[in-house]
Amino acid sequence: MKIHVLGANGAFDGYNTSLFVKNDEGVGILLDCGYTVFPELHRQGLLPDVDAVLISHLHGDHTGSLSTLILYAKYKLGKRLMVGGADCKALLRLQGISDSSWKKVSPNGKILYQTMETEHIPGEEPNNCLFLENKILYSGDTNQSLLHTDFAKKADIIFHEATVKPNMTHSNIAVLNNAPYDIKNKTWLVHIPKNEYEEAQEFVRNNGFAGICKRGQIIQR
Repeated sequence: MKIHVLGANGAFDGYNTSLFVKNDEGVGILLDCGYTVFPELHRQGLLPDVDAVLISHLHGDHTGSLSTLILYAKYKLGKRLMVGGADCKALLRLQGISDSSWKKVSPNGKILYQTMETEHIPGEEPNNCLFLENKILYSGDTNQSLLHTDFAKKADIIFHEATVKPNMTHSNIAVLNNAPYDIKNKTWLVHIPKNEYEEAQEFVRNNGFAGICKRGQIIQR
């Protein structure tokens, strides 16, 4: 499985965190679709390959390109994009996207995924981590560590957001570091603030994580 990193930054600096993969059935699946994602798909020549989008939560850096991508698929490619994960129906209606322009990912279709609600911003709508094809664990945005979950144990590869400085809305890298070595060794970090990047790089090198993702990176599993 080839994993394209379309972005690995947060809401306010750089390219929004998003991954693109094709599963064993040949279905092209996008994990999150922030406002920088559509132009990056265009730049990498991947727009025709996207068949489905799984959304972790409704913030703009995770949904900002979704309506554009749905309309592109409909009018330029002649297909209805599949959407799953967080419930985007009301958001898309507000943006003028009719229910008939897209369809839900079928639970009995060619995409295998599970979600688990996690906290992101205390007291607000939850995040949904995504566990795709029993291989990829994608954290979305959460202030919890998912590295002790059953999903993490089963996954072949993990993409987990992190910050160096503790805060209430995102996972702290020191907390992630409490995970067993074999879990950290398959964990790539994303969503790290630019002003914390150098410190995070040194931490990753010294503590056994797989690495920090960068836009344009391709990971083969």
